[in-house]
Amino acid sequence: MVGNQQTLINPNSNIPMYKQVLGILKEQITSGKLQEGDRLPSELTLMHEFGVSRITVRTAIAEMVDDGLLVRSQGKGTFVAQPSISQPANDAIGFNRSCILAGKTPFTQLLSIEWVFPTDKQASYFQIDPQTRLIRSKRLRSVDGNPTMIETNHYPPGFAYLFEEDLNGSLFAILKKHNFQFTVTERTLETCFPSSHECQLLNIKSGTPLLLFRDSHAALDGTPSFLSSQLYNTQNMKFYF
Repeated sequence: MVGNQQTLINPNSNIPMYKQVLGILKEQITSGKLQEGDRLPSELTLMHEFGVSRITVRTAIAEMVDDGLLVRSQGKGTFVAQPSISQPANDAIGFNRSCILAGKTPFTQLLSIEWVFPTDKQASYFQIDPQTRLIRSKRLRSVDGNPTMIETNHYPPGFAYLFEEDLNGSLFAILKKHNFQFTVTERTLETCFPSSHECQLLNIKSGTPLLLFRDSHAALDGTPSFLSSQLYNTQNMKFYF
């Protein structure tokens, strides 16, 4: 158990409450009080112990899952993650181009673009203060009308011009228009399961296994530029390496 931590959560702090909850849970893992494979207490239990709302608990857990500290198991709960093995993958021509070459029609729908606080890993990658907000865009990408991939990108403040651009079109074309050139410095692949919201977007059943690609992008001079994740429904897709 995590133990009663209500006195450690300060609602008047400049640090968002979900970040405070995250910090305590992370310390529990680091100290060994929560060990690899341990099941996290229920949302209701954490709400009571931290004295916070359900959305605060869910946001903290979601960030820890995204950073690989926790893992969700369908129908069983959320557990402290074991170290995972990363498998590099290649993406030579991109989503749109690969669809066109296969005789398919790609389509992109912007779901949201907003300012968000970075995760610990994102702050480290961009070398920014944890209180510096990033730009997050989410797009749903389809092939011949079938929802195929959810793309989530994080950008530093210098990319604020994206709020004025049409992200239903080509991101690469937008970046080129702003004279920005980049390269992929790291690309990894892992398997995962969708959330209920992701099931709705991709029109799939709960428990459907998905592929998650994560890309780190840098400017040609090596400056970290943006992070991208692509969650693929692979039911009608093939990948070549």
